[in-house]
Amino acid sequence: MKRDMFEFYHIPEEYAGLGRFGKLVWCVENEKNILTEGLITSYPFSSVLAMLNTKYGDLITHIQADPLTPSIKNDKISGISLYIKNTLFNENVLNSIKKDIDVYGYFVAFYQKYNISETGIFIEPKFPFIIDKKYLKNKKFFHITNIKLLNKIKKNGLTPRESQTTYNHPGNRIYLMASKNTDLINNFKLTLSKNKKWNINDIIILEINPKNLEFYIDPNFNNDNIKSDIAVFTFQNIPSDLIKVV
Repeated sequence: MKRDMFEFYHIPEEYAGLGRFGKLVWCVENEKNILTEGLITSYPFSSVLAMLNTKYGDLITHIQADPLTPSIKNDKISGISLYIKNTLFNENVLNSIKKDIDVYGYFVAFYQKYNISETGIFIEPKFPFIIDKKYLKNKKFFHITNIKLLNKIKKNGLTPRESQTTYNHPGNRIYLMASKNTDLINNFKLTLSKNKKWNINDIIILEINPKNLEFYIDPNFNNDNIKSDIAVFTFQNIPSDLIKVV
């Protein structure tokens, strides 16, 4: 959750003069689209921003729509970052927000204490967008998992399942990293071992043949250099013959 979402862009004066809303309008109107819309989509993020501001304005210290990546601009957001005063944040407020955004086709991916006075809530669209495959060319696809699952994967392949990390992701996705840099994958091993409390030696890396798979971008990953690395997910099963151990 970043508050410096506009620092990557040169904002024309006529838009900057309108404040944060003007900057957001300029980004949406002028960014390059790297995604194609799926069959089912969530409501426009502007509707969600308006609803949250109207209903929870007294609790909110900051709210913004987050661009997918600063390196390649697009008119689809990765999500909404919402900051609530710690003194006013509780389980009832969180559940109320979850219920309200569900109507718009959004969900709370995760929340955490941002600083001494605020809690940050990251909200994602339920229905994402297919990423243009031209941005996935010349990349290898990797999935990280526990070695205890290897025999099952060799037999049945990979199937979407509930996330076992601290992120509240729907159970209909398989997460992958599309990368030219294998060093990054090893760094992810370390991160995942900490998040899932696994022994680093029990984690294996699988290389996935992307044949006939459709990919969606994972907004939780900091996709700053999409030309080199990009975190993606698929809703499809991945058969065992498309999987090999690195």
